[in-house]
Amino acid sequence: MLDFFERFSKLHVARFQRPLWQRYHTDPSPLNALIVFLEGYAFERRGCNPSYAHAAADILMSLPFKPDPAELWEMFRSCLGGGKLNEKVNPLYHTDSEECNCLLCKVKGEDIIRQTEALIREDRVREAWEKLTSIRGIGAKIASLFLRDLAVWFDLTPNVDRWYMQPVDVWVRRTVKLLSGSNMSDEEIAKWIVLNSGNPERANQGIWYFASQVCGSEFRLDAFRTELTAKRFTSGISQA
Repeated sequence: MLDFFERFSKLHVARFQRPLWQRYHTDPSPLNALIVFLEGYAFERRGCNPSYAHAAADILMSLPFKPDPAELWEMFRSCLGGGKLNEKVNPLYHTDSEECNCLLCKVKGEDIIRQTEALIREDRVREAWEKLTSIRGIGAKIASLFLRDLAVWFDLTPNVDRWYMQPVDVWVRRTVKLLSGSNMSDEEIAKWIVLNSGNPERANQGIWYFASQVCGSEFRLDAFRTELTAKRFTSGISQA
């Protein structure tokens, strides 16, 4: 049912994912893995200042192999002029507590990309998702977004819990509602995509790309649905 959208995954990868992940592809180091995560995912929540991701990535590029969490936070604050930086949900905000859940304290010098890839290969998708959401500021959608793109990059096809790899935003929500004719929760939408696609991660990328970049509005997305329905109806009549 979602084969049409799976094709658009290639455009999503070429336009958005490959430029971001190329650094890691060229040099798969723990530091470059952090840069990919911070620049492309960690600050993707709604309303977040886009300068945060760029500042974090640029600072990391100037630091040694294993940056100090406290030093990174202070450099981040200084780079952005201090002030309020949403500490409660900022993945770089470090505290002196042994239970600090900032990104660097959680990753502990490991390669976050390889670490997550290994869990997915072992069908431990939920565990990978839970590890990501345990990081300060990383919510369900961001964790699923990272898992989805990682699965596409390494061509991973786990056997269980693939719905955890389905980020649902307004575009995915609108599209699935139009296709299914149903109002569903985000969890139900994620499971619907898995059920109706041969490659749900690529379908998810394609749905987002087609809806946001090709259609660009709910009006044109609905027009596409109307046209698609008409074609199916005409096809059914001709076959009869």
